[in-house]
Amino acid sequence: MFDIHVYPLQYPSSDQLPDNFLSSTAPRRAARGREDDQLILLLGYANAQPAIEITQKILKEAAAIYFGTSGTATGAMTKAAETVNLSLLRINQKKEGPALLGLLQLAVIRRGMLYVAHCGPLATLVLGNEDVKIFTDTDGAGKGLGFSRTALVRFFQA
Repeated sequence: MFDIHVYPLQYPSSDQLPDNFLSSTAPRRAARGREDDQLILLLGYANAQPAIEITQKILKEAAAIYFGTSGTATGAMTKAAETVNLSLLRINQKKEGPALLGLLQLAVIRRGMLYVAHCGPLATLVLGNEDVKIFTDTDGAGKGLGFSRTALVRFFQA
């Protein structure tokens, strides 16, 4: 069993979660195999910040895609990341000014396992009872989301 503590660097205050964070358990009509999954999404931006409503809408869409996709956890995480990527790409194609470069972290707790995915140059620390695991892949991480049609996703497991 995992206790989840999220400490993003841009944490607004001690009593509220950041607007770019979403944690969800499976809805009633989740796809087969997703019934007991717990999903955590954190979407940051490397350059410009969109309106809070845009980020929250993108995160909710990604969660719906994850819980609506049957198959492996990593397969559903990839589809969720692709959804975020396409949403940001559409926004970038329409907007003037600096493009949105999305940095997405996904975590899924499934059957006692923790699956982590990164889109962009990110790091996740997993603090265990006996050890600390640092998940990062800066060499193969890619830029992030919103600049190409394909989402580069890196996976880690604890």
